Amino acid sequence: MKFAHFSDVHLGSWSSSPELRSMAVLAFEKAVDISLSEKADFIVISGDLFDTPMPAYDILAASARILKKCHDAGVRVYVVPGSHDYSPSDKTFITVMENAGLLTNVAKPEETETSIKLHFTEDASGAKITGIMGKAGALERDYFRRLEREELEKQQGFKIFVFHSAIEEFRPKHLKDMAAVPLGMLPKNFDYYAAGHVHVPSEEGGIIFPGVLFPTEVPEMESYDSAIRIVEDGKIRRVSVKLFEVETISTNADAKNPSDVEKELIAGVQQLELNGKLLIVKASGILNAGNPSDISFAAIKEAGIRKGAFSVKKNFMGISSREYEQNKESSSLSIEAIEDKVAEEFCVTKTFPKEKEMARNVMYSLNDEKQEGETVHAFEERVRENMKRVLGL
Repeated sequence: MKFAHFSDVHLGSWSSSPELRSMAVLAFEKAVDISLSEKADFIVISGDLFDTPMPAYDILAASARILKKCHDAGVRVYVVPGSHDYSPSDKTFITVMENAGLLTNVAKPEETETSIKLHFTEDASGAKITGIMGKAGALERDYFRRLEREELEKQQGFKIFVFHSAIEEFRPKHLKDMAAVPLGMLPKNFDYYAAGHVHVPSEEGGIIFPGVLFPTEVPEMESYDSAIRIVEDGKIRRVSVKLFEVETISTNADAKNPSDVEKELIAGVQQLELNGKLLIVKASGILNAGNPSDISFAAIKEAGIRKGAFSVKKNFMGISSREYEQNKESSSLSIEAIEDKVAEEFCVTKTFPKEKEMARNVMYSLNDEKQEGETVHAFEERVRENMKRVLGL
């Protein structure tokens, strides 16, 4: 038995950077091509195949074309929806791809108020696969809490459990506040635990996080070295899917003004030979005057392109001014973190235990965006229908 495992593909990410948006698709295709060349029996994708439940047309077309390679080669593809694939209304293109025969969603529980029952999908190789989807804000914890484990744990044969959740005991230090599932909530007696969601690779405790297939933000890009896992007869092998090299240049902004920082970065870039690399420019420290926005990134980017970089990105998260420093804590929160804080603060009704989950799903539904070619009327109607499903109307 031989299979490939990867996760967090995030097709459709980098929507504001066309050159990187296409790279996410190339990384997915490379991962599939490696899997086929390795003659894998099947592929496991542990969540976040797409960056959004409703990806753009070109992303759908590319993903269908790549998945068809697997179909034509007789290589099965098994997935669970991740927190980005997930939709409270159950409208996700994971379902579309499954209906087209291009993949199989192995996270289809029988659900009651008090229990979750999973079923195995048996591959032609004999592997038995099941799993739990990921949800925004780690709301899948409730699935783990209600999971009926006895039948899963007693089942004989080579078993794979696929899930899209961080594990509390194994979170990287910089993700210590990420919502997670305790290790003890995982069902026991599985031969392989295919995990996703944490973008940092890890194999602690026998839980396999392959890491993000292609970085989704600049800090991740600084340590870009993505890979998939090939598993053969129980032995796990790492195979690189890295597409290009990354060069990082940085400066300390303490007691300097924005023009000083800009000149230093440009001078540093001019000393490089980038030759098709991605360039990241970093600055940290507290400016003596002015604001980080006064630094002309456009001028720095132009210098990088002239030296051969195919793309230039900035990481100015560590730079601030005296005025900026006062508001840094509140302004650095992600949208998801702000939504979680709102839900925690206002959803305290003991008579309605699922109030937080419903509030989170309402906010998630309202994050939806109008799709390319979609009329305003159709978009508004889709949002209304999604809200009705979330509210059970």
